Amino acid sequence: MDICSLDTNSLDKQDKHQLTNKCILIIDNTDEIWRIAKLSLEIGAGWQVLAAISVYDGLAITTEKQIDAILLNTVFLDEEEIAALYKIKANPNTRYLPIILLAERVRTTDLRRAKERGAMAVIAKPFDSVNLAQQIAEVLSWFTPE
Repeated sequence: MDICSLDTNSLDKQDKHQLTNKCILIIDNTDEIWRIAKLSLEIGAGWQVLAAISVYDGLAITTEKQIDAILLNTVFLDEEEIAALYKIKANPNTRYLPIILLAERVRTTDLRRAKERGAMAVIAKPFDSVNLAQQIAEVLSWFTPE
């Protein structure tokens, strides 16, 4: 079963190792989203995926594990999610980590607010589990597709 179509055929051996040697932290308080994203990223891209049900739990994980990026599940970019972005960016362990939001509602104003508060990108839900790893890799410039 092809869960994700991350095309690594054009990459050399070192690039493939660097691409598959990634650890993603998903912060989400709902089972459904993080399980789908976890399956997609682990099977499709070979990435290690850790999950936390809150920003507090996620920050605790970052003290124990080397994280390459954070996926933060949101419904709307409201004050609670803005506070979550601030907490992540204020923490010395996560200050420089790229954050990608998985958001139900993506408007131009939401994109601008998210980027102003430290998010690198916003991926709309429902996201395409087949191409999720590809989207993340492209946003974070983990490889350059041909």
